[in-house]
Amino acid sequence: MAKRSRIPREYPVAEIIDIHDGDTIRMCVDVGFDAILRKWIRFRDVRAPELREAGGVEAKQELVMMLNQHAPDGFVTLTTFWTPGSYKEINEEKTFIRYIGDIVTLDHVNANQYMRGLGYVDQGV
Repeated sequence: MAKRSRIPREYPVAEIIDIHDGDTIRMCVDVGFDAILRKWIRFRDVRAPELREAGGVEAKQELVMMLNQHAPDGFVTLTTFWTPGSYKEINEEKTFIRYIGDIVTLDHVNANQYMRGLGYVDQGV
């Protein structure tokens, strides 16, 4: 059997598959070794209103517009930070751990900084 070629592969780390609100997105994350995970990621140091709160729909629209402009194909880089003991509820799924992350488009726009620049400032994780 011939050895597999060791040609370097360049690919984005994660693909956005859903935007929940102005600070939470669902991503398809390539973690290497042919392993792909789908995870909800909460933006680090960003606190946008929930959809049912005043300004929540507008925050989501701001994020969608920025990502449509800077990541039209949905591919971004992702750095995650695991926070044990945090409580999270999305779509009736409850967990006591979650991942928060920094999301950067391939043209180097930091989505976390963008949302903070609009006033969605961290109010705790």
